Amino acid sequence: TQSREELIANLSHDLRNPLAIALGFAEMAEDDSLSAEDRSSALSGIRRSLWEMSQMVENVLDGSTDQAGALVPLPEPLDLEGLCDEALAATRILLRRRPIVLTGSLEPGLLVFADRNRLARVIGNLLGNAVKYTVAGEIRLQTLTCGRFAVIRVQDTGPGIAPDALPHIFDRYRRAHAGGPAGAGLGLAIAHRLTERMGGTLEVESELGSGSTFTITLPLCETRLAPPEPARGESVAA
Repeated sequence: TQSREELIANLSHDLRNPLAIALGFAEMAEDDSLSAEDRSSALSGIRRSLWEMSQMVENVLDGSTDQAGALVPLPEPLDLEGLCDEALAATRILLRRRPIVLTGSLEPGLLVFADRNRLARVIGNLLGNAVKYTVAGEIRLQTLTCGRFAVIRVQDTGPGIAPDALPHIFDRYRRAHAGGPAGAGLGLAIAHRLTERMGGTLEVESELGSGSTFTITLPLCETRLAPPEPARGESVAA
């Protein structure tokens, strides 16, 4: 009961900030004297605020489902490169007009054994955290093979996490940066639980002032995606 009351209080408080920002940008966009560039910037601000609110709601729903014992992933062979490409495309929309470079280094052909929707939520939560806390610099999404496992890394050049906060970073309702951007303190907890239930791990390395790196490890499928065959008449470089 206490946890539920804390969640409602935190969510009510945290939703006010992106909601107020969205309303402010909406009023700005209604100004007929606004330039096309400023109106586009206002619409981008509305999109980011609505995205933040949707992330909070999704995390709360996943958290409620988890407490009810119904948060059960359905793993299947999954093309990791395609999923990560979609995550990068969605994140680029949020970074319009912000001094942040988003890069992807994706190893082709990786097939992991995971639940597509749940893994998309995990990667989305990690990229979303990086977007929220990185004021300027770089966010990088990387995938690679490590033995019988696939590794997914989300790196940022944000403020980093204090040493005393690191052991609790995946706890429910805990936020690493008090007074920072809005959030219910559920995103990382849900990401950690989902990854474990798909047979993987989620770990973090961070240092104050040097950014953070979140690393997902998932089991690979026995086979890999075959590279596309060259068109007739084309040669394959050695």
